[in-house]
Amino acid sequence: MKLSITIIITLFFCSLLSFSQNYDLSGLQGLQNSNGEVELEMSGYSISIIPYKGYLNNDGTIKSIKGLLNLNTVLAEYSEEKFGTENKIIESELPMGEKTKVKTNQACYIFKKADGELTILLFQTLNQRDIILEQEVSKAYLANGLSAYISKNWHTPSITMAGKTIGLDSNCQWRAPRNLDCDNGHIRWSEFSSFESANLDINNRIDANNALNGAILYEEDIEVMFINIPSWAHRIVYQTDNKPLIVYYVVQEVNGYYVSCVMTNSGLDQNDYYLTPLLQKVMSIPQLPDNAFKPVYKPEVQESGWDSEWDEDLSRAIFDVRLGSWVPVGALSKNFKAAPSVGIFFGGIIKQKFKLDLGVDLALPVSKNNFSFIDNNYAYETKTTLMVNIALRFHYIQEVAKNVYWKPYVGIGCNVLETDLEKEYWDEEESKWESITTLDLHGGVSIQHKKVGCFLEYHFLPYSMGGKVRKNFGNSALNMGLFFTF
Repeated sequence: MKLSITIIITLFFCSLLSFSQNYDLSGLQGLQNSNGEVELEMSGYSISIIPYKGYLNNDGTIKSIKGLLNLNTVLAEYSEEKFGTENKIIESELPMGEKTKVKTNQACYIFKKADGELTILLFQTLNQRDIILEQEVSKAYLANGLSAYISKNWHTPSITMAGKTIGLDSNCQWRAPRNLDCDNGHIRWSEFSSFESANLDINNRIDANNALNGAILYEEDIEVMFINIPSWAHRIVYQTDNKPLIVYYVVQEVNGYYVSCVMTNSGLDQNDYYLTPLLQKVMSIPQLPDNAFKPVYKPEVQESGWDSEWDEDLSRAIFDVRLGSWVPVGALSKNFKAAPSVGIFFGGIIKQKFKLDLGVDLALPVSKNNFSFIDNNYAYETKTTLMVNIALRFHYIQEVAKNVYWKPYVGIGCNVLETDLEKEYWDEEESKWESITTLDLHGGVSIQHKKVGCFLEYHFLPYSMGGKVRKNFGNSALNMGLFFTF
């Protein structure tokens, strides 16, 4: 009996001491968005700080918060007097799916900020909960002690991993704290005080990703250099709708920190061991397997970036210069036989495999014949001297062989036929020659090898809709030729 009482007293004082100790929060990293919402990361925890309108003692408010934060499986609800302010704590768990037993452990701390205003601190982790960490972060928030860990800059030229600063080649963007996107690469990491905690985190993330991603094509352990330290990476290739997704999972001690790191890039197949520039900053593979190949890197699309199907040269190409000839079809061929042309188009990739460009073609008709130009119900005999075509085009880009691209496209614009008939009245700001302007609807296809290609287009040109020519004037033409990309 005396022994039991002694144990109880000892545990009580140990618990009290652990709650009152000065908990080290130096591992916190936080980001704040334009709405004032804050995301933090520490020791595998994702921590959200969310302002909310409502009242703690209102059942409707609490129900609404549960729905908003997916607190579906509530384990406990209570208040904690030690915070010295009105609060409610909701403990919950969120299953990751039927394919895994891994679940997200959730702890929602709700504090009264002012009358009708609340602040929510949502703690989520795939690992075992650290109640002391949750309480210390909450106390730091109540004492206005978190601002030193929070940044508003979602773009970064460098990262700090395990106390080591790593410069990046381009301005990358945070997806969340310690969760970074850059070109075709993605890195997410956490830092722990023990190997066991870091290893548990990486195993839980493997199980969770296996449940969320597609079927596993290949799985292996390979030797890597992680931040210049010999390490082992667990490599899994997942099948996705687009390209295989290649993920490297690493646990390693670095500068006294135990790092759990997940590194991701897409690949061509399971034997693709190429690392994107972001991943190369953190990891290398000294000895590739015999069946590995290293293809030329093709960057994935970003919101304002280039198409993944372009190779490095084509990704910089934004100008097309065209040399070709317009060939009238049907009735239009009675007015001229052909029109050698030169054109220039400017554009860029707007989404993976899609391109938008705008340009102009100038053509000089040859073998011209007279036709009737109608003005004020009077017909004048004239000939076409110049064709001007302005077009906006939308392309679909498909790589059919190495450096060979097939690009069907559609376009809309306007077409102008200038004649040798002088206007009765004109000023210096306009052409003195009469012209016919019409809508241009066209479709075409091009084949390109590296920077040179050929094209063929069909144009529907309803010239008679403006009343300047007769209905039998003609409305169809082909345009074909070569183009050069710069």
